[in-house]
Amino acid sequence: MPLAIVAVPYLWKALLDRHPDSLERIAALEVEAEYDAQWRQVQREQNESLIEAYRNAQEKPEVKQAIQSLTEKAAITRAAQIIGMVDMHDATNAAKQLGEEKRQLQAATDEYEDRGSRPN
Repeated sequence: MPLAIVAVPYLWKALLDRHPDSLERIAALEVEAEYDAQWRQVQREQNESLIEAYRNAQEKPEVKQAIQSLTEKAAITRAAQIIGMVDMHDATNAAKQLGEEKRQLQAATDEYEDRGSRPN
């Protein structure tokens, strides 16, 4: 009797697994699992490429300079707020003037470097 209790469910499962509907469901599940695995791999690769692009962009001189400029502007604005002696309008103008001076200096530096690299 104990053998029958154990054997009957296994026999029933074996018969059900050989049924065409079960085979079809099993095949569909396998295909779905493979698709999901491929989809996760594609998403993983895309995430890695986005992270790498972000890291590479952070090391570019333009980004570093933009961060430095924004930090300087924020520092000037915050100092003006803390001191309270400078009108906010004046602090904004000072930050704009500082930015314009830096752009002019950068343009002059670039022009100088361009002239120095050209053959005469």
